[in-house]
Amino acid sequence: MRNLGLAILSLMLLPAAALAGRGDELVHVSVLSDVSAVKPGGTFMLGVMLKIEAGWHVYWKTPGDSGLPTKVTLDLPSGFTAGTVEYPVPTRQVMAGDIVNNIYENQVMLLVPITVAGDVPIGRAVTIAAHVKWLVCKEECVPGAGEASISISMASDGGAANGELFRQWEAQIPLADGSGVISAPAVKISGSGAARHVDVSFSWKGDVSEIEWFVADVGEALLKNVKLQTAGNVTTISFDIEAPVGTSLPGKMESVLAFADASGIRKGVEFPVSVDWENIAAVGR
Repeated sequence: MRNLGLAILSLMLLPAAALAGRGDELVHVSVLSDVSAVKPGGTFMLGVMLKIEAGWHVYWKTPGDSGLPTKVTLDLPSGFTAGTVEYPVPTRQVMAGDIVNNIYENQVMLLVPITVAGDVPIGRAVTIAAHVKWLVCKEECVPGAGEASISISMASDGGAANGELFRQWEAQIPLADGSGVISAPAVKISGSGAARHVDVSFSWKGDVSEIEWFVADVGEALLKNVKLQTAGNVTTISFDIEAPVGTSLPGKMESVLAFADASGIRKGVEFPVSVDWENIAAVGR
């Protein structure tokens, strides 16, 4: 899947020479936080907002069959520690030739949890800068980069800020524990060697719609003929997986299930599938 994506990407970039430099102009970066002030020993959430020009898109952490991941790095003051960047559920783009990409359009806010050491002094403001790199695409693709910063006061009591905006985007971060959303998956495998067929079935614990499956990086393996079928509250994901000569099938496939809940809110749940290919045994979570 990786080699296919790079080949397609190289073709898409060819017409972009005339757009050189425009990648920085098509996406606009800003930084927000869910606090107006933070106290020593506290935690808060940083939001890196990307506003994307109409008709263009950037990519999820795993772009799919083409594209490049959107990446964030932070410049932090002494005593501040960043957690893992959290990506909201993407949307699916299907192109000619069954090329499937995982994208963001219009705008997206990537979230980063921040922890503050207990010995950071109060009574001053600190600055956090975010540096972002992306590939922005329409019919053509151009790379881009941008940065933005935010100043936050250190105080004896923290103050909340941007509550509604952060609630909106936090609701779209995939849940790490899906036990309240889906049952433990049942996995069936057929085939042998480096080419297998896999069926993953599970049931939903509530009313959902608009179900999609986003697969994270599976190394050199290639997924084909991916299908989702839902009957009642049971969904089955079926796919063929093949490893190139000299490589092995992945023992664990990280992925995300996206869905709309009963109120129509788009959500997601992390969905790892671990497989013992040697013993034809599999376990979902």
